[in-house]
Amino acid sequence: MSKEQEPIWNSKAGDPEQDPLYYDKTNSPRVRIALLVTLGFMMLNVVITLILAIVRSATNNSLYVLLIVSLLCNLQVVFVLWYFVRKEYLPKVTLWAVFAVAIIIVIQCIFTDILVFTF
Repeated sequence: MSKEQEPIWNSKAGDPEQDPLYYDKTNSPRVRIALLVTLGFMMLNVVITLILAIVRSATNNSLYVLLIVSLLCNLQVVFVLWYFVRKEYLPKVTLWAVFAVAIIIVIQCIFTDILVFTF
């Protein structure tokens, strides 16, 4: 078998003739913009829900302390994810986790809005 026909699993790791010199560790511009837009939408959703919970608790003479604390924790998670995306600490393999967390937080904000306006 010649060198061109050799299967990839028989390649030698660390061979400078076969391995690239520089690895692509950063995200493409489209993925980076998609991440930032997703995090921006998530942050906007949390802030709107937080404002609605504070206004609703002030007008109803009731306290939604646990909801407000939960939303503040969600906002902190959004800021940490934003920082990780901006500094490119997240590898390409874990980008699905950012989108999963975004979906979970948006669903939690929707349920919080429903809870605030039904009681």
